Amino acid sequence: LTLAPGDDVLRVPLKLVPIPDYDFQDPAQVIHDGSWIRAKDSHKFVYLKPGFLNKNLIFAKPGKNLFWNKKVEWRIEVPEGSVRLQYTLEGQKLVRKLVTGEEGSDQKEAKVDAAAAAELTSLSIHIQVDGSHIRITNDKGVVLDEYTASQHDFSGGRIGIKTDSQFVVRDK
Repeated sequence: LTLAPGDDVLRVPLKLVPIPDYDFQDPAQVIHDGSWIRAKDSHKFVYLKPGFLNKNLIFAKPGKNLFWNKKVEWRIEVPEGSVRLQYTLEGQKLVRKLVTGEEGSDQKEAKVDAAAAAELTSLSIHIQVDGSHIRITNDKGVVLDEYTASQHDFSGGRIGIKTDSQFVVRDK
């Protein structure tokens, strides 16, 4: 589009193309499987960029091992990485604990419904971080966990995801 001085333009057509894997701190850690993403190494955390904290994580249901449900994990870390709020979802059991250094505290277990509203074969977790306050909800807005770490500020921190399932990261 070329404009000359004095041209009256009310609309400028834009075609914005999304940048693949923009949310990820290291895009080399993930591979695409259709519209889904998978970690190259399911035993390591895949991190979003610092400050990308209000997200919707959608996981393909991980299925079961021989004796128990497979799990999905995510963590929310403070910027310097010394403190994290760690979550594990195994079937309907959600476990949360605050980890400082290597010491865990404030562990909580709850039975939750994290099934995605639109697709029964998926789990959907909404993460909202506001300073020291973290809220985890499902697609229906039901609070699955709410925690305030009054001595820690997660603003500018990052989210890590660990699973052998496919997943998608969306803005909230």
